Amino acid sequence: MTPFRILVRAPSNIALVKYMGKLPGNGNLPANGSVSLTLSQLATTLEMTLTPSPTWSRRWMPGVPKGGKGDSPALSPAGVERFLGHFDRCLSRLPEILENFKIPSAVPKCGEVVIRSANSFPAAAGIASSASSFGALTLACAGFVAYGSNEFQRRFKSDPLLRAALANLSREGSGSSCRSFDGPFVVWEGESVKRISSALPPLSDLVVITAAEEKKVGSSEAHARVRTSPHWEGRAARAEARLAAARGAILRGDLRLLSDIADADFRDMHLLFETSVPPFSYYAAGTTRILDFIESQDSVSITATLDAGPNVHVLVPQSEEAHWKRILSLEFPEYPILVDREGTGAEI
Repeated sequence: MTPFRILVRAPSNIALVKYMGKLPGNGNLPANGSVSLTLSQLATTLEMTLTPSPTWSRRWMPGVPKGGKGDSPALSPAGVERFLGHFDRCLSRLPEILENFKIPSAVPKCGEVVIRSANSFPAAAGIASSASSFGALTLACAGFVAYGSNEFQRRFKSDPLLRAALANLSREGSGSSCRSFDGPFVVWEGESVKRISSALPPLSDLVVITAAEEKKVGSSEAHARVRTSPHWEGRAARAEARLAAARGAILRGDLRLLSDIADADFRDMHLLFETSVPPFSYYAAGTTRILDFIESQDSVSITATLDAGPNVHVLVPQSEEAHWKRILSLEFPEYPILVDREGTGAEI
C-alpha cells in the first residue's frame, strides 16, 4: 500500500435568502430554496492521510493540518460520530458517482485513515462552520476514493456537473455545505445546486463578531423548532418569492434590491426563532446596535444579514471594503471584524 495524503479547502458561505426548515425524511432537503454568496478565506482546511495497516480504521484527530490555518474544532463525541458517519457515507456512494463521470476509483480494504481539520474562524458561532467542514470532508473523500488521480482533479475544476454531484452528497451531511462547492452566487433548490450569473460588483464580507462562543441552540435543533412558530405557516412561500426576486436582482446587478431582500429574509427567519416553542434568540448584546447603525447609513452599497447566530455579515463592494471597515471599527471598537471576499468554491 502506498501512503496517501490529500489536502483540501472549502469555504463558508453566507445565505441572502435562508435555508431554515427541512422537508420530512432524511437527506437535508430544504423546505424552500436559498441563494448564497460563497466566501474565500473563511474556510475549513482538511487533511486526509492513509498509512499502511493490516486492518481498516478511520479516525478524526484534533490538530491543524500541515499547510492549514486557524484552529482545530473541539468536536464532541457526537460531532465526531456525525463526521465519521459522513466519511462512511461518502466511501459507500462515491464509487458509483465517480463511475457516472468515467473517473476510476477504488476504496482501500485496509489501512489507517486519519482526518485533521482547522477552521479560520470561530466554529459554531453562526459562520457556517458545518458547511465548510462537511464540504471539505466530502471533497477529500472524493479525492481519496479517486486516489488523487489527475483526471479527478482536472474534472473537479472544469465540470460543474461533477461539483454539483459532490455538493448533493455533501448536503446529506450538512445541508448548507452544498453551496460551498461553487461560487460566487449559488442557488440551492431541492436536489439542484448551481452557480448563477451575476452583474453585481465583486463583494466583500465584513463579519462583525459580537460573540464567538458556541451557540446554545444548534442549527439542527433550530430547523426542528421553527415549525412550532405561528409564523412557520407561509414561510416557504415567502422565502420562495424572495428567492425569485433575489435571482433577478443578482442578474441585473441591483444591490439595493438585494439588500432589501436579504434584510427581510433574515428578520423573517429570526422571528421564527423568537416565536418558537420554546422561544430562543441568537442575538448578542451588540447585534441590534450594529443592525440599527447599518440601517441608519441609508447607503445603496451596504447589505447586512445574519445566519443562525449573533454575528453580523456586512456585504459591500470590494472597492469600498476599506471605507466600511474603518467606519465599523470606529463605531464598534469592542468587536473584531473578519474580512473576506467572494470566492469560487472548494478546492484541492
